[in-house]
Amino acid sequence: MFELKIFGARQSAEHMLAGAHKITNMRPTLWLIREDIFRIIKATFTSQGRRYGGSWKQISEEWAVRKETQGLDPRILIARGRLLRSWTVRGDRNMRSHVTNDLISLNSTLPYAEVHQFGSEDLGIPARPYINFHQRDLHRWREMIGSSVLRATK
Repeated sequence: MFELKIFGARQSAEHMLAGAHKITNMRPTLWLIREDIFRIIKATFTSQGRRYGGSWKQISEEWAVRKETQGLDPRILIARGRLLRSWTVRGDRNMRSHVTNDLISLNSTLPYAEVHQFGSEDLGIPARPYINFHQRDLHRWREMIGSSVLRATK
């Protein structure tokens, strides 16, 4: 026997509420997004700001010579790698990372992290945004969250 059922408002609401209860824990999806954020920040550092075009302003000749004589990494913002690690290496002593059901919080405790991200006219340091997300990133994260919601409501 063939049977067709079309649910009304009450049944649909019950189904949605059951799914809503399941999606109250978004932490696994937000952990995945956090890992993607780490990947993006690392890619921005390794490409010297050229991810999706553009690039960071070059360092001064004086600083380039100092880095060379001190045996430091010649790449921009990677002299010792502390800033890069503070944003991309889980467990780094300068990283603060927290993921809850509805929040991803990342921070670097390095005093120069904000200066390099936004620049400082007083110090003569140009902005070199290493945290630089693009529409493709936001779209990918929306897709990840949407997939989690759909899985929870099935």
